[in-house]
Amino acid sequence: MILVIGALVFLGCPLRMVIRMSAGDLNAWVALIGFALGVATGVFALKKGFSLGRAHVTNKVSGSVLPLLMIGVLVLALGTNLLKSSTAGPGSMHAPIIISLIGGLLFGAFAQKSRMCFAGSIRDIILMKNFDLITIVVGFFAVMLVYNVATGHFVLAFNTPGVIAHSQHLWSILGMYAVGFAAVLAGGCPLRQLVLAGQGSSDAGVTVIGMFAGGALASQAFNMLRKGPPQPKKGGGDGPKGEKGIRLNNPNKPNAMDTLAGDAMENGVENAAQTATAAGIGAAAGAASANATGNENNEETDSNGVHVSDDGVIDGAQFREVPDNEQQGNGLENPEMQSGENPAMPENGQQNQNADNNNSEEDLFAAIRSK
Repeated sequence: MILVIGALVFLGCPLRMVIRMSAGDLNAWVALIGFALGVATGVFALKKGFSLGRAHVTNKVSGSVLPLLMIGVLVLALGTNLLKSSTAGPGSMHAPIIISLIGGLLFGAFAQKSRMCFAGSIRDIILMKNFDLITIVVGFFAVMLVYNVATGHFVLAFNTPGVIAHSQHLWSILGMYAVGFAAVLAGGCPLRQLVLAGQGSSDAGVTVIGMFAGGALASQAFNMLRKGPPQPKKGGGDGPKGEKGIRLNNPNKPNAMDTLAGDAMENGVENAAQTATAAGIGAAAGAASANATGNENNEETDSNGVHVSDDGVIDGAQFREVPDNEQQGNGLENPEMQSGENPAMPENGQQNQNADNNNSEEDLFAAIRSK
C-alpha cells in the first residue's frame, strides 16, 4: 500500500520517474533525491538485521492466484460493464488493447531477464558496491532520452509540456522517499513486484494486491479532500418553536452578533447586554441620520461601527419584523435618551420602543426598514 500511496503523491512510480527525467522534467530529478534517501534508509534497516526470511518452494496453486486474478479482471473489463473506466483525462488515453498486451509481454520478458529494479540498483551500490543493475536503468534512461530529443519532446523545465506533474517539491521528495524505503523492505520496486508475481512468487502477489488496495484508498482520500468540509447553509430557518431566526447574509463575515458574543465571553453577560442595547440604539440613530442627509452610497456607520444597508441589514444580519401582537406591553413612555445612557434590557429580549408624548415615532425596526 505504501508503495502506491507514495507514488501517487509524486504522480509516478520509479519507472515513470525515470521516463519523466528523460523528458527534461526537473520535478522528477527533485523526486530522485527522496527516492535515493528512502533506499538508503532501507539499506540501513537491512544492516540492522531486518529480513523477510529466506524464500522457499511452495505449491503451484498459490503462485497462480494473482495471474488468474489479473486475467479475470481483463475479461471483466473487456466483456462486461461491471468495471468503470475513465472517459476523460489521462486515464482515458491508452493504446489499443492488442498493442498494450504485446508491449506488456515484451517489456515484462525484458524486465524478468535483466532483473531490472530501480530500488535494487541503488541498494546494491550502497550495500555491495555493485553496479550491474544500475547499468540497466542508465541504459533505459539513455534510450528514452534519445527518443525524446529526436521527437522534440525534451523540454528542460519544471512545467514540461505533456507531462502530468506538480511542483510541490517537498511532497515529491516525501512521496518517493516512502516508495524507496518500502521497496527495499519488500524486496523490489513496483515493477519488480509485478515481475516476481508473474513468476509465481506468492509474496510478491500479496504485495501487488496491497498496491491495488493502496491505490483505491488514496483515490477515495483524494476525492474527500477535493470536496472539502460541508459548507454552512445560507439563510435562516425556523427555530425550535417555529419562530423565524436571524438570517445571516454572509456567515463567514464577522458581524454585530459575533461582537456581542465576544463581549459576553470577555466582560460577562451584563456588559454584553449593555453592548447589545447600545448597538440597537446606535443602529437606529445611524439609520435616521442617513435617511435625513440622503447619503449617496445609501449606507451609514454610527459611532459603534454598525453598518446599515438599504434592505435593513445590520453588519450582515437581517432582523424580522415583530408583529403588533408581540409588541403589546413593550412600549415605554417618554424615555428621553441621554448621551451615554443605556435603557434596561427587557426580560423577553425584544427591542425597546422610543416614543414621544407630542410626536409618535416609528420603532427601531421601522426606522431600519425605512432606511
